[in-house]
Amino acid sequence: MLAALVIIVPWWIRNTVVLDTFMPLGTQGALNMPAGFGPLALQFEGVWSSNPGDDWARIDELKLDPVTAEVRVARLRSRATLEWMRAHPQEVARLMVLHVWQEIRPRNSPYHPTDAWLLPMAALAAWVLRRSPGVSVIVAVTAVNLAGIALTWSVAGRFMAPVQPMLAALVGAALVVVLGRAAAAFRSRYARPQRNASA
Repeated sequence: MLAALVIIVPWWIRNTVVLDTFMPLGTQGALNMPAGFGPLALQFEGVWSSNPGDDWARIDELKLDPVTAEVRVARLRSRATLEWMRAHPQEVARLMVLHVWQEIRPRNSPYHPTDAWLLPMAALAAWVLRRSPGVSVIVAVTAVNLAGIALTWSVAGRFMAPVQPMLAALVGAALVVVLGRAAAAFRSRYARPQRNASA
């Protein structure tokens, strides 16, 4: 935790200084909120899409510097999105499910070399290795990643890329264990008894 803070706190400070306001996470999350929750998100079924509107022209007429203009648009979009979310709780729940589904659903693309099998196989592997150290960490990291996707938006599978190597390793480890158990069972069943060499 301390190591993570050492890395990220300087960026929080940098964002606050550059934007001249307390926005430690920057503007990109706020700018893209309508892509996760709102009419645009429903139109694209939870997959991120560019959002060029939202009074950019009116703010541009104020002749603000680019950073100040970006901060204003970010605040405008976040405020409008939060108001929409409060007014449409059922659609919010639907979009959260859609975000996750759009990330894990089977598709053929460069971002999904493993296609549909990796996540279900990893779940099975986690159950097989449930008593092994470290498995709970992989499960927790994957769950947090999926929760983050549900709370933001989908990018058609790319948000699952960070956890795919761990899931593939988990499947490989489970396969080794299962094959080892099968080999041991085969040997115990079919191995010939050892003859006494002193006969």
